[in-house]
Amino acid sequence: MTREKTHSKRKSTFLPPKRNPSLETYCCLVEKDVHHLLAKKQEYKVFHNIIIIKPADKGGAIVIQNAADYVKTILRQLSEDEFYKGLPKDPTNQFKSLIHDKLSKFLNEGEITKTEYEYMKVDCPTKPVIYALPKIHKSMKPPRPGKPIVSSNGSHFVKPWAISLPTYTRDSIDFMNLLKSVDHIHENSILCMFDVASLYTNIPHQGGLEALKFSLSERPPNALPSTSCIVDLAELKKTTNLTQRFKERGYKDNWVKHANDRFEGLTQLESLQPKVKEKAEHVPSCFTQYSPLGKAFKDIIRKHWYIIDTDPQLKPI
Repeated sequence: MTREKTHSKRKSTFLPPKRNPSLETYCCLVEKDVHHLLAKKQEYKVFHNIIIIKPADKGGAIVIQNAADYVKTILRQLSEDEFYKGLPKDPTNQFKSLIHDKLSKFLNEGEITKTEYEYMKVDCPTKPVIYALPKIHKSMKPPRPGKPIVSSNGSHFVKPWAISLPTYTRDSIDFMNLLKSVDHIHENSILCMFDVASLYTNIPHQGGLEALKFSLSERPPNALPSTSCIVDLAELKKTTNLTQRFKERGYKDNWVKHANDRFEGLTQLESLQPKVKEKAEHVPSCFTQYSPLGKAFKDIIRKHWYIIDTDPQLKPI
């Protein structure tokens, strides 16, 4: 009788003669800890697929909310085609090239220094991410309204002038302090308050640029970068007419029309759904010093390093 080959056996402990047992032990322990670390990361992802933790828009509270309700809030705001429009493709590379051309022009004209040029010229730009802070001061019941915020780079040259404007108010506490500093308020004075719906999304771009130009005109005439330079860069940042931008870069009208037609055939929800690439079934784990797991991975390396450090054969390492 011929016995079939069995797979029910212990894992082999055979070590080739040229392999170092200390190094093998070290690799085994590191692999085990990394596996545990990735398992915790997966649990973290699952956890955040269920709930979302965000600071409240006002009051300093921390809000724990259902992830599904949070996503509905974001999608509801993005579906308002008066303020938002889906894109047929990622325009980052096109905008990056356009910005680099502008910066090179201003550098050659002496508007900006070499240091400022290198500061603003980003080779690997970060894509802005939209999120919403729950407005629990307006409603405690889901779906709660959310204040949309687009996380991106700040305004290095504009901020000092913005906070120096007489109309600038930092927050509610700053407003209360300003009231305390006002003298001789008539006893019959009336304090009026009003709310602007979707304040930031309702600001017209052209009006914002004109206000920026007016504020910067208070600077010395020979100040650099010049007002026209800053307004030009701000206009480039605020412009959202991709069709015009594509045409300026030499794309033919029928190419732009074809891209727009493909997008117009999608619903708002379809345009926001991520597309999974079938070939990308497995993504290898990669740790860098900038990734959230980078520090944990370094700690694992150091944790078991004594095994290698105490082996005379591995001293050269």
